[in-house]
Amino acid sequence: MSADPQVTAARALPLASAAAGEALLRSRLAFSPDEAATILGVGRDTVYDLLRTGQLKSRKAGARRIIGRKQLEDYLAGGDDAA
Repeated sequence: MSADPQVTAARALPLASAAAGEALLRSRLAFSPDEAATILGVGRDTVYDLLRTGQLKSRKAGARRIIGRKQLEDYLAGGDDAA
């Protein structure tokens, strides 16, 4: 199975690329913390801080932590929990 070109391209671009983050956000329903960092334009540690403090919601899927597209959109929209 080949990699999704949008996801591969988004990972290769700098974190500040809003277009890459938007393409990645629209490509799937759930994301890893690293992918969420790309979408948000922040570092991986910042995503884990947001998860730890409850500002960004996630779920466990086996050993993986996944963050839903809706949770990222809610955070980006500046809901009550957004910093």
